[in-house]
Amino acid sequence: MVIVKSIDIEDFRGVRRLKEPLELGKFNILLGRNCIGKSSILQALFLVNLPCDEVQLPL
Repeated sequence: MVIVKSIDIEDFRGVRRLKEPLELGKFNILLGRNCIGKSSILQALFLVNLPCDEVQLPL
């Protein structure tokens, strides 16, 4: 299992670019208004652990 300590997202789904890399701990909460990119961050974290040939992004 991969333990991600930080993630920097650019041009992924609804996220243009993060202001700074997102630092992650043992327990993390994503809060924000609708359509701000919370689900996109979760999808990016899910893709980190997949081999490149298995990646199929949902539309």
